[in-house]
Amino acid sequence: MGISRQCASKWVNRYRRFGEAGLSDRPSAPRRQPTAAPAEVVVRIEWLRRDRKWSARRIAL
Repeated sequence: MGISRQCASKWVNRYRRFGEAGLSDRPSAPRRQPTAAPAEVVVRIEWLRRDRKWSARRIAL
């Protein structure tokens, strides 16, 4: 068959649960990022890098 038993089993189970819709591609990106920095912090860091030309080391201090 060319695929592992685990992979085939995953696709069969998706088909049984969701029909043809279960076989469509799913996004590979995570649904959420619990460790992501808040938007305000990201904006501030981008500003420091762009306008002040600060390095990562300088920002970390």
